[in-house]
Formats: sequence, structure tokens, C-alpha cells
Amino acid sequence: MDKFKYKLNNEIFHKFNSAQEWTDINYAMSELKDTLSKNSSTINFAKISEKDQLCKRLAQGLNNTLPGGLHETTLLVYDILFENIMVSLLFELLS
Repeated sequence: MDKFKYKLNNEIFHKFNSAQEWTDINYAMSELKDTLSKNSSTINFAKISEKDQLCKRLAQGLNNTLPGGLHETTLLVYDILFENIMVSLLFELLS
């Protein structure tokens, strides 16, 4: 198992699952953002075995009862993901 998949599936999602307060969720979301940023050129969504959990946590980060700083971090994660998807699609179309 590569480091990206291990960190995502075993460390970051574990932090989300054990979150007690919004600050815990914010910390986990920041870790997710940093991990995706560091691996943005090599992200293969097939490596994300818990896609449903990723979607759930991104939706949770935009809950209107949580602070705006968490919303901003969540939107940055979406930006990284969508940018990577667009690049992947462009490569597929051009190949």
C-alpha cells in the first residue's frame, strides 16, 4: 500500500471518525488538504477506497453550523480535487 493511500484511508479518515468538536474536523480537513496538495500530480482516485466517506466528510465540512474557516478549507479541498479531475479528463481526451 502506498503512502498516499495509507495516510488517506488510515490516518485522515480516522481523525474525521474520532472528531469530537469542529476544531477536530478542521484539523482533519486541513490534513486532507495538505495530503492532496502534496500528491496532486499523482492522485489516482482509484486509490481512494473510501470515496463515499470522502464525499461525506466534504459535505460535513460545508455544514452551515460550522465556522467559515472550515468552509474555506473544505472549498480548497474541492478545488484540488476538481483541478485534478479536469487535468485527468484532459489527458484522456488528448490521448
